[in-house]
Amino acid sequence: MLRIKEICKERKLRLYELAAMLDMRYNSLHSILGGNPKLSSLIKIAEALDVPITELFSKEQEITFTLQIEDGEPIILRKTDLIDYYNKVNLAAAEGLDFDESQAEEL
Repeated sequence: MLRIKEICKERKLRLYELAAMLDMRYNSLHSILGGNPKLSSLIKIAEALDVPITELFSKEQEITFTLQIEDGEPIILRKTDLIDYYNKVNLAAAEGLDFDESQAEEL
């Protein structure tokens, strides 16, 4: 599902080097790669690899995410929703505004 290992291999970047770039332990990165990563983790990985977040996913699979906001109902996001979210985060950053995961409800 995730192409992080493939992207690292293409760039001759070892996973422990990526973990260092992310300021996290290798075991934490390994858990992300094998589990259900948080959106914020995927954004950080995409930024560290200097790729659009959509490049982290297999192109032929439709990807969905479930976000659980405190005391709220889960929010289901498709890959296209994720692209919109990522663009909003980048736009907010360019305008000097803060944007956090709690604002995902506005999608």
